[in-house]
Amino acid sequence: MNVTLREKEISKGRKSLYLDYYPPLIHPETGKPTRREFLGLYITTKPRTPEERDINKATKEKAKNIRTQRQLSISKNDFSFLGVQESDTIDDLVQEIVNDTKNPTSERLYKVMLVQLKEYSKKKEIRYSDLTPDFCQNYIYYLRDNYNMQSTASLHSTSFIRFLNLSEKRDKIFNVRSKIKGIKQPKTTKREFLTEKELEILIQTPVIPSRQRTKEALLFSAYTGLRKSDIINLSWEDVIEDDGRYFINFVQIKTDSPEYHPIPKTALQFMGKREKGKVFKKVNKSNLERTAQDWVKAAGIERNITPHSFRHTFATRLLGKGVDISIVSKLLNHKELSTTMVYTHIGKQDKMDAIDKLDI
Repeated sequence: MNVTLREKEISKGRKSLYLDYYPPLIHPETGKPTRREFLGLYITTKPRTPEERDINKATKEKAKNIRTQRQLSISKNDFSFLGVQESDTIDDLVQEIVNDTKNPTSERLYKVMLVQLKEYSKKKEIRYSDLTPDFCQNYIYYLRDNYNMQSTASLHSTSFIRFLNLSEKRDKIFNVRSKIKGIKQPKTTKREFLTEKELEILIQTPVIPSRQRTKEALLFSAYTGLRKSDIINLSWEDVIEDDGRYFINFVQIKTDSPEYHPIPKTALQFMGKREKGKVFKKVNKSNLERTAQDWVKAAGIERNITPHSFRHTFATRLLGKGVDISIVSKLLNHKELSTTMVYTHIGKQDKMDAIDKLDI
């Protein structure tokens, strides 16, 4: 077992001293490998005065003594020096970052990250010694596999990598970020939506009886803008009447935020008769996908229309009718207005209408 004293540059003109164990130590209780131990000792990179040189020399001597002590302890099979490092959890740093950030979205992402890391590892506490390159890379794969949209997985991946960078700057972990790959933000792709005419055709296009309720759920999304997860979980207890108008009072699944969402009169006909329990019984993600694909094809629409396209249709129709984008953003329950900006494309009909004005 070799214990080597090494230096790591942590800022311009300053280095941190640490011990490098090779082969890695195996913790006697946890069975986890430990490669590096940061000593909390620092030296000046280019000392300019006799005093700075003396301080550097004394600090290095202290580090050498610790290295010798560690080598002796290992030879005696004494690993008590590992205890302090093993007790460090990432919770405090995460809370520190949350307290410092002024961006609500970043704050939420860091909080979600801590929960997800614990779910992924099946542990109540995550220690810095857990953050090995393999652990971190596999966690990123876990994000990729658990989010339907690559853009969402990329967002959480980027947040986690920022956390790793901060951990390395504070000497909590070493050389992890350089060994893992994040999830790239996908290139902007065409977002399909239905025109007014196509929506009318779909309403008139029949489906087999077992898919009728799923068809109505998709149309409900086109007229309310609700995500498929919220439609699947929508309960009649969430639907309230207020002065002749109907609203949905619920907590959105994706954003975990309360909503008081108005229901257009046209959308009411797709809800059916009021009863107890879920509004769209037996509707799930799988049959929404299948029904959308087959139903759209039967209507003669030759584009890749998915369940999310119906939510996209809702936003596009409102913007096409001149509704302010900030109001559309609120109706879609977007945290940031920039998220709604992806819906501000101009459709074929809008272009034709604009050009036709030249002929008047």
